[in-house]
Amino acid sequence: MLVETVSGNLLAGSEPVDPDSIDWLDLTWDQCLRRAISKPTRGRRNVKILLRLGSPVLRHGDVLFDAPDAPQTRIAINIVECSLVIAGPRALREWTSLAYELGDLHIPMRLEADRIITIDDGPVLGILDRLSIPYRTEVGRFEPTHGTSPSVVPISESFRMIRSA
Repeated sequence: MLVETVSGNLLAGSEPVDPDSIDWLDLTWDQCLRRAISKPTRGRRNVKILLRLGSPVLRHGDVLFDAPDAPQTRIAINIVECSLVIAGPRALREWTSLAYELGDLHIPMRLEADRIITIDDGPVLGILDRLSIPYRTEVGRFEPTHGTSPSVVPISESFRMIRSA
């Protein structure tokens, strides 16, 4: 089966979803960043995904195929849980220092209003310890913020760019 587009997301609807009607395609967070994937579902159906350039990144619950009249014919993405680090910067200086350090090492992260989530990795823990930023580890699904995503940190209306002579 060849899939070129996502037809919706299970989590976007308000109606309950019957878990027995879904054949999950298990992907790691970094596999979701790829345009081309070839992998079997839990029901052993071979799925080939070839997304067009500029397509959104695959997310948990994305529906790849849907035939509501037949049992277990809906194929959806399941992002496999992994070990995460949740950092809680307390001040703007900690936010900027942490974002800069993680970005400098090209470490993927998810920016939220009150925390930064990233993968559990040695360099990440070293940065957090060095900057004395509180953090905790837990297992969960990781969906990084992408460069094309709108900013979660609002820019002040009084922000101005000043060039020095």
